[in-house]
Amino acid sequence: MGSGRGGAVTAPSAEEILRARAAELTTCLRAIAAEVTPAERTRESFVVTGIGASEGPARAMAALLRATWSVRATFVPLSTFATGEPRAHGDVLVVFSQSLSPNACLALSRAPEFARAILFTSTTEAPHEGARRALDRFRERGHVVKLPEREGAAADAIAREHGTLVRTLGPCAAMLAGALHVGAATRDDVPALLAAIETAPARAHAATINVRDTELEGRVAFVTAGGYGELCTGICALWLEALYVPRPPMWDVLEIAHGPFQALYDSPILLVALEREDAEAELFDRLGQMLVPERHTLVRLSSALSPPLASLDHFAQAHELVCRALRARPRDLHAWPGSGRDGPLYDVGLLARRG
Repeated sequence: MGSGRGGAVTAPSAEEILRARAAELTTCLRAIAAEVTPAERTRESFVVTGIGASEGPARAMAALLRATWSVRATFVPLSTFATGEPRAHGDVLVVFSQSLSPNACLALSRAPEFARAILFTSTTEAPHEGARRALDRFRERGHVVKLPEREGAAADAIAREHGTLVRTLGPCAAMLAGALHVGAATRDDVPALLAAIETAPARAHAATINVRDTELEGRVAFVTAGGYGELCTGICALWLEALYVPRPPMWDVLEIAHGPFQALYDSPILLVALEREDAEAELFDRLGQMLVPERHTLVRLSSALSPPLASLDHFAQAHELVCRALRARPRDLHAWPGSGRDGPLYDVGLLARRG
């Protein structure tokens, strides 16, 4: 916290809040690595869901199940649990919800319809009666993976995020837990990840040294290759929730030549390439050759890690860009636009009455 006139204590700025969270990220990830063990592989099919900051880890989990276990795994939006038959998509339900949001209750309350269910969450304390009922229903079939399991600095840090729309620690903890759960990453991989997280802000700063603050405020799109974007959608949620802007697209690099380039050609845009070192260098070089320097800026954020842990490195780098944007134009992360008026949709899960 800073001091105002006469030594009065002022509330931390949005940038300060997010930088404080970033400083705790390695502690949280280390705790997850110590506690989450690989699950036994099965041939079951999976239905995976999550919303808001939990959507990124959920989409990544579905992709990792397909790639690592070679099983059918489908991400479905939570509205499917209000309007459809999610059981038709798979045998096992997997839910990501950092703080048991009302809409997550839609999925939790339908867990008895599945052969079994798994919940990745940072809390098992139901914040309202509807969540308590849904959690009771979930436990008829479900197993909870608490992030992290033990109380302490990591758990306290994640809990402090609950008062803001934007989340940093919870989604990263969930992402790593999912990767460890399916064996897409191991504890032996984690030291290299923590080292990358430590250097991520400096690397992001070096990569964007010539980017103007106004470009971070304007039209932005992320670019990946080889299906890597499936593991990085949490970055788009971070951008949307921290900066109160429309969700930026996540384009495959070759896709840009098939519509997006024509749409952006006459307009300023910042393209942020989430690049794995050497793997896609030629493709991103070719993207740079297409752009018009007077209007288009290409930033290449590189990671030496392999997927899926590279996505956490890229999240940390994108987080640094968000902090810079918040310094240029501060927001109040505790009083976001429309706060209190989103109840008709946000609270739908509290109305669920099943079973």
